[in-house]
Amino acid sequence: MECNTITSIIKENKKEALDDMNMAGVNKNDDSYKKSEMKRSGVFNFETDVIWPIALLFFLYHTIGIYGLLTFNYTENWKTTLWIPGMYLISNIGVSGGAHRLWSHKCYKAKLPLRILFLICFNAVGQNSVYNWVKNHRMHHKYCDTNGDPHNTQRGFFYTHMGWVMMKEHPEFIRKSKQLDLSDVLSDPVVAFGERYFLPLQLFFCVILPTAIPVYFWNETWGRALMSQVFIRYMITSHSVWTINSIAHAWGTKPYNKY
Repeated sequence: MECNTITSIIKENKKEALDDMNMAGVNKNDDSYKKSEMKRSGVFNFETDVIWPIALLFFLYHTIGIYGLLTFNYTENWKTTLWIPGMYLISNIGVSGGAHRLWSHKCYKAKLPLRILFLICFNAVGQNSVYNWVKNHRMHHKYCDTNGDPHNTQRGFFYTHMGWVMMKEHPEFIRKSKQLDLSDVLSDPVVAFGERYFLPLQLFFCVILPTAIPVYFWNETWGRALMSQVFIRYMITSHSVWTINSIAHAWGTKPYNKY
């Protein structure tokens, strides 16, 4: 009985601490905050609006992607099959070496040719512009597991994994992201170029080029090239990146002082 009481007190204190941390600096009279709280009281406990066109597109895309993953004839052409993990590695180099280590954390300096290569590889992953990726990642580190975190783990595993991509940004994230200094990112002409021509660059390096290479270099059909790259490879790559936000935060220890 005594143990249960102590456990209840600990859980309540933890909840209060998280609430205090999440609500710090929030004006509860603000319209965006009130709207957020109204959403939380709904049937689905959503804190922000679902962007339904994106959600429906995700559903359709994953339906085709999973079907392709399970039915694709991987033995018909070994070059096309190897091109899937090949593009997976190329695109992840852009995320890990470029957007993450170079531009988000500034772990090292890179000369112009390498930065251009990173921009090309990053656009092949088909997720976001470098600028927005860096903004989200720096916000994630600065306000980890709070409403200032774009993929806040307090909102559940699915939200952390991919739900945040198909929902409007939390008012607290919007407010705090405006205070984030990202001048160092846009001062890089490579990033500025990538931001200005984001859509054509991503369309070319994520869709057109990876699909055209199997067709023109080893006579693959357009249908198989499209399925292997635009659906199977892109789906696998996206989920592998998202697992850093979800699985890596759901399990394991955190041997550091968060505060």
